[in-house]
Amino acid sequence: MVHDISQERYVYKSEYLDAPSYLTKDHYDVNFKDACNIVNGNIEIKRYFTEDRFAIKIFFIQPKNLHKKFFEGFDIEINGKRIDGNIIRSCTKLETMDSSLLNERLSVKKWYSKFTEETSAYGLTILSPKIINLPYEKFRILRVYFRSKEKTEKQYWEIKKINDERREYTFNAKDNKVYFKIPQLYEFNFNGYNSHIEKDELKIHYLNSIVKLNEFDRYERKNELATIETEEAKESSLSDHWPYGYTAPWHGITWEEYYEQFPRLLNLLKISKSFYASQNLTNYGFKNIANELFTKVKNEIYTKTTTSSDDSTKWKDYKTGTYENFIDYDYDNGYLVNSTKSQKAGLFIPYNYKGNLKTNYVLYFNDKAYSNTSSPIILNINNHQLFKRKILDHVEGTIQLKYEENNDIFDSNSTYEFKGEDIEEYLKLKDFSSIYSLDRYKVKNG
Repeated sequence: MVHDISQERYVYKSEYLDAPSYLTKDHYDVNFKDACNIVNGNIEIKRYFTEDRFAIKIFFIQPKNLHKKFFEGFDIEINGKRIDGNIIRSCTKLETMDSSLLNERLSVKKWYSKFTEETSAYGLTILSPKIINLPYEKFRILRVYFRSKEKTEKQYWEIKKINDERREYTFNAKDNKVYFKIPQLYEFNFNGYNSHIEKDELKIHYLNSIVKLNEFDRYERKNELATIETEEAKESSLSDHWPYGYTAPWHGITWEEYYEQFPRLLNLLKISKSFYASQNLTNYGFKNIANELFTKVKNEIYTKTTTSSDDSTKWKDYKTGTYENFIDYDYDNGYLVNSTKSQKAGLFIPYNYKGNLKTNYVLYFNDKAYSNTSSPIILNINNHQLFKRKILDHVEGTIQLKYEENNDIFDSNSTYEFKGEDIEEYLKLKDFSSIYSLDRYKVKNG
């Protein structure tokens, strides 16, 4: 099961003001008497967790001649504030291209298959976080208006964000693993028809994480307690497209047209892919650990990033949760304590413990990183590990050690001699099947 920790939801729509009440494929034909400025395409919103920022990518497509006759331009509003037209023009690439050639690199067939023309006009706009200059937490509404030259109709796309106030979750691990995801890339497809004919649609692309918990050991201290593997959203369905590799004849164009258009297509792809660059994820990790055995020891877990440069180019991030404190078992009082004598950092389970040990791991994911007014998402992960028997117990232990105090003079004829530290050393051998494992503790008489 993958747990969704979404912090918002969206509602969206496309509207046509003063346009024909019933739109059909004929309205894409520039020669149709009621042809109008219908625009298809999508809007993508990408989150930048480390800065509480976001970027916007807008792609739209029309038949070439329809675009030439009607398209006047478009406006963008964020939270009711209009973006300066000069900024929009500087961030926008407008081109025309054979539709099937454009589909070589971008999944646009769902839109151009309605057109009666073989050539499409398209636009690509990318607004960076710097241009938007608004925390994602404060983002509420986006509108894109498409203006028409010859008609009064105006098409607009609208997206509204509704925040979710939930900031803490609790999950139970299964097979020592927990899967969770958080939306990173929202893709809104606006398909041009009335909603009852061809619905607009939302696709969510997630940042996915796997938390792997290491089991505790009775015989040695565990320093590495858990790992987190995270993979970012790589791209939207518009860009997630395997090239066919077809050439000019298949597309029905001349080689001259192919060589003239193809470099522009690659440039479009380069601009589009820049939108999906990987982030440097430094804003999540482990906080602490708790169970019935660790109540008297330090409980913080340190997070180490183990991501290589090669991993980061593949949109992947790796972190390890480690316990760096030193502990020992207090035999007099019967519990684990912080230690200044232990030679190795890490946690372990006492030899006399039996039961179903429930451990709680606390993780944080700061989706609004570096914001002074917000707290991170807290993930409580519960994991269970069963210890069926005690290792050392005089009644039910795997080793049933019985002893009594005696003030008499030690009898040197004893067969085996153990000191307190020898018992612990022997238990770590994990091999009790042969009497010969005791030879090193045998007393040599005479």
